[in-house]
Amino acid sequence: MKFRPIHIVLAIFFLLTLTSTQCEREEPIQLPPETQTGANTFGCYINGELFVARFGSAPLKQRFLTARYTQCASTNDYVVDIQAHGKRGWGSLSVSNPEEGEISTLSRAFFFYDGVEYYVQNAGTIFFTRLDTVNRILSGTFAVDLFCSEGSILQIIEGRFDIRMREEDIKIIE
Repeated sequence: MKFRPIHIVLAIFFLLTLTSTQCEREEPIQLPPETQTGANTFGCYINGELFVARFGSAPLKQRFLTARYTQCASTNDYVVDIQAHGKRGWGSLSVSNPEEGEISTLSRAFFFYDGVEYYVQNAGTIFFTRLDTVNRILSGTFAVDLFCSEGSILQIIEGRFDIRMREEDIKIIE
């Protein structure tokens, strides 16, 4: 039996397909550990299912995980905003004047999850284990129940984050 060039091309294509599928195994996704190092992690359970901020899941030109610290110079009031993009959606948490080591109430929380918008104001808790604007690290835990206009509930539990902010993410305004 003679091997024709088409047979060789098909054999190479088959081998490449076989080896490339073996290399694309995803690591099992787990809830990130509670750290305070600026590891850029964010995870929680949403209605019992794991949600983890993942690289590559954010829209183009956006980071998958951001945190911003904005302070008003005249009043010393400040707001911390955290945004995370995951495989099934994205979420945003905001809190006014939190203190490290104290439980605070979220000022606002929003999640766009599985194509549905969920929202709540002045509910849920966030606890900062590290709120360090000098080293630009925000770490902590959170939990909140969010609601959509149809009345369904998005329960978020065991939330945790450890984010290193960029220099431009810390703003002091007049």
